[in-house]
Amino acid sequence: MQRPAAAGVLGYLDDVPVGWCAIAPFSSYARLPRVRVAQAVRTAGEDRLLSAA
Repeated sequence: MQRPAAAGVLGYLDDVPVGWCAIAPFSSYARLPRVRVAQAVRTAGEDRLLSAA
C-alpha cells in the first residue's frame, strides 16, 4: 500500500519553519465538501478552493 504524498509548502523565517500551507485538489479533502464555507466559495465544476487563515 502506498501512502499519499503530502502536498504543501513550508514558510521559513531565518531558517526556522514558521508556517505551512496545504496545496492539493479540492477533491482530495474528504471532509471539506461538507463545510458550509467551502461550499459557498467553491466555483461550480472547478476543482479548486482558495483559502487563507
